[in-house]
Amino acid sequence: MFIATYAYEVPENKVNRYLDIQKRVKEVYFKHGCIGYEVFKGNDDWFLEINKFTDRHTMKTSRNL
Repeated sequence: MFIATYAYEVPENKVNRYLDIQKRVKEVYFKHGCIGYEVFKGNDDWFLEINKFTDRHTMKTSRNL
């Protein structure tokens, strides 16, 4: 399994837009090999995104769509 993590700083006035985009992105990633996808709200304006793939190649392929 390959796990990719990303941290994003999202201004408070753009959180709803960010979460909307994440819902659409999640659908695309699952369509192209993602086997797990989570987004967590951290402190202040930070969000953590965790993606799980069977291997690194599958992750790289899904990111180049």
